[in-house]
Amino acid sequence: MWWIVVRLIFFVCFLLLRFCIWKVVGLFLTEDRSQRSGRQRWVQLLLSERGRK
Repeated sequence: MWWIVVRLIFFVCFLLLRFCIWKVVGLFLTEDRSQRSGRQRWVQLLLSERGRK
């Protein structure tokens, strides 16, 4: 019976670890993406401003 409990604990720990890793990876990816899109937005704004002038 105890090995079932041990297995459950290991499984829960594994899931938590995987979740944390995905959270961190996701944060880095979204940060990178938002920075890139921000730069693109600035470039588009500058180009549109020049076009208007």
